[in-house]
Amino acid sequence: MPLCHQPVITFLCAAEDPAGWTIAEPQAAYKPRHPERTGFYQLFETHFDSYVRSYEERFEPRSGPLRPVVARSVEEFLSCGRLEGGFARIRCPKCHGEHFLAFSCRTRNFCSSCQAKRSVLFAEKLTTEILAPVPHRHWTFSIPRVLRGLFERDRKLLGLLAQTAYAAILKTFRALFDRADVRPGCVVSLQTRLWRQLQPARSCPGDATIANTHLRVTVSVHVPNREFIRLYPKNHKSLP
Repeated sequence: MPLCHQPVITFLCAAEDPAGWTIAEPQAAYKPRHPERTGFYQLFETHFDSYVRSYEERFEPRSGPLRPVVARSVEEFLSCGRLEGGFARIRCPKCHGEHFLAFSCRTRNFCSSCQAKRSVLFAEKLTTEILAPVPHRHWTFSIPRVLRGLFERDRKLLGLLAQTAYAAILKTFRALFDRADVRPGCVVSLQTRLWRQLQPARSCPGDATIANTHLRVTVSVHVPNREFIRLYPKNHKSLP
């Protein structure tokens, strides 16, 4: 893949004190991540192609067709943090020092570096823009094991799962408040698989994860009615 870059200019923040000295923040040294040195990266770089070739025979009967987003996410991850995947050239206009900054893949729930940043930004958005300043509870919704394979093969059902969970929450809260005009606030996060500890005698890569579709929900305990009057459930101690 040919190298490509986009020049970006940065400016140092400086100010003068009354004595005439120039005060500036010390420049932080940029240290590349070198993701290619990690075992996780090397695993996908070495074995992902053979996994794709054997997927139809080994995994498709149980898990359904391989979704295009899987291969796309892995390819973007393998380019993340590497100059081969594109970079920006950072230059100081005063000292003319410069370095290359590799682009990020920004994939969700796969690249640990990008997901860590995404999680921090999302948490900040939740606390400052979405969640009301009231108590909240964290609940987990799961489904019977016999249905997990169905949701794994047909991911269009995942939206219906979230809607069903909220309908159950709404029904519960209206019963607790004994009112039909309450509507609790919810933030729903979907998780489709769980990692599990492998036994030495069962070290097959196909056993590394299990399909366990479930929802993690943040629910507001105080809820408004149509007139935006904050209400509190009469039997709030019965909430888990």
